[in-house]
This record gives sequence, structure tokens and C-alpha cells, in this order.
Amino acid sequence: MPSHIQIFVIESNLKEYQVNQSYTFHIEQKLGSGSYGAVFDIGDHLVMKLFFHSTLGKTVFEEKECIIPFKNENRELSLYFQMMKEPLNNHIQHHVIPPLLIGYIQKDFIYQKDTFKKNNYFILLPFCIPFHKYYKIKNNPLLHHEDSYSFIVQFMYRMMKSSQYLESKYNIIHLDYKLSNIMYLYHSDLIKKIKDDVIITDKNESSQKKYHENLIVIDFGLVKKKIKNIPFIFDPRDKEEGEIQYYLWPSEKDGFHLYHIPSYSMGINVIELLLGREKVLKLPNQTYLYEYIEIIYQKYEELGYLLKKVFVDKLETNETFLYIQKLNEFLSESKK
Repeated sequence: MPSHIQIFVIESNLKEYQVNQSYTFHIEQKLGSGSYGAVFDIGDHLVMKLFFHSTLGKTVFEEKECIIPFKNENRELSLYFQMMKEPLNNHIQHHVIPPLLIGYIQKDFIYQKDTFKKNNYFILLPFCIPFHKYYKIKNNPLLHHEDSYSFIVQFMYRMMKSSQYLESKYNIIHLDYKLSNIMYLYHSDLIKKIKDDVIITDKNESSQKKYHENLIVIDFGLVKKKIKNIPFIFDPRDKEEGEIQYYLWPSEKDGFHLYHIPSYSMGINVIELLLGREKVLKLPNQTYLYEYIEIIYQKYEELGYLLKKVFVDKLETNETFLYIQKLNEFLSESKK
């Protein structure tokens, strides 16, 4: 159901779209939606994320204490406004998706069952391919696949590099490092737009970008300011809709702090990649968790040891990244 949307530009990193100007975009299709917005394909290898509750003049940009944001509290948009001040390649080199355009819609916009009011914010982002789709590994446990160890180490390296970047550059902790929020970007030269490439299917071709240099993290709806010694607990406001259960997070009683969560989430992603998604959906559960670690330890001792440290010693991003760097360097030396 093709449609058009009229927008006004507030910030721009694209030469063809000027600040304080109006433009019309053609909506080709809806790609997906979440609690805070929906993403649409607008062609030219670009996507538009429209926010349901973030409206010009009414959006809360000052972060609240609770982990789960208020509906009109847009931490993602706040971060993107900061990121617009930096060169695009700075973000891409650290495996973080760069915002290209920020603005608001000038007329009410309805697409199927979604309604966006006049003055709702939007962001323009590069079109990306889901991690699972690019590598054709959805629900396909990698533990016994050839060279899965190298694949996992490179994945961990890039994921934690993005976490290190967000924490050091923006003092932000990403709390939602699930695999569906990790995408593949074909080209980093976004000013000239992203070229039209064919999804890799041939084994020889795939080896050219085997270890996902262009892997990037998207969706910053669940981020928090990095403050030392803040325990990972939910306040009454977070629990309004009932007890929070999320496989990507530990239980409150496990005693983690907010700045431990990226490393914890990385560990969960490694379990999902190696053992399959149905395993992680049983978490958080300490019994299952230690069973999974032991299975991985029997195959890849170094990975199993790292997972034990992440889940038991409660590592921060920098500690985890330094450990992965050593694994990465060892792999590089062994290939020479």
C-alpha cells in the first residue's frame, strides 16, 4: 500500500536534504514495529523510523530513573541528536548505526493500522539486512559448524566495541543487545548512498566479508546513562504491567549492576548463536545457564571460560572487551 509522507528537517547529514526545509517521501512498505515506533522502507536504501508517542514540544528528553522509558520519553532520539554532531564514519567504524536525518511529520499520517500525528518525530537511517538473514543462521545452532569459534570471537569483538564506544563517547549503556537489534550494513559511504548489492549466497563470495566488518547495532530505545554502582533493579513504575521477564537480562536477585548488562547480553547472544534460540528463551534461569556454559566449555574452552566470568564475575564492558581482544589477537596470529 504505497503512500507519501510530508516531513520537515531539523538535523541533516545528507547533502540533498537541507535543514529547515520540507520534503515528501514515498513509503514503499512497512518493515516492522515495536513499542515506540515503526520502521518503513522509503527506497534508495534508506528507512524511516516514525515514533508513536514522541511529538514536537511534548517529548521528554530528560532521562527518568526507571529502566523502561515512559511512552513519551525518547532516549533513542536524544542520543541521535548527539550523534548528528559527529562524522558518520565515526559511528560506523565502531559498529553503531548512524542517524542520517531527524525531523517531524507535517501532517497526520496513517499506514494500515498505524497512526502518526502531526509533529511526531522521525529519524532516517540506512537500510540494513538482519544479521540472521545475511548469514542464513536463524535458529541454526553453530556449535558444531566448521570455524564457528572464529565467527563467534569476531562477533563478540564487534558487539563489545560498539558498547565500549557508546559508554566512552556518550556515557550510554545499551540494555537491549539482542540479535534482532544487530544488523549488517553493506556500505559505509552513506553520503553517496548505499549501492544495490546482491545478498551473498556463494561460499567464496561470503569469505570476502566473512567476519562482518559492517556489522552494526541498531535500536537505542532501551539505553541508560552510565552511572557507577547503580544496581540492575526495577522500580514500581517499571513493574506496572507485571513482573519483568526478559531472557536478555539477569534476575534482580543475581546482583548485577547496569554497567554489567552489555557483557551479560553478549554472553546470551553467544549462547543463542552456538546452541539455538529455544535455549535462551528459557532464561533467566541459573540452572539452564550453567548447563549451557558447560556444553560450550567442552567444545570451546576459552569461550566457556569467558562466559563463566561474564555471568559469575559480572564483567564490565572494558573488561570483557580486553579479554576478547586477546582471543582476537591469538586468532590473527594463528592464521599467519
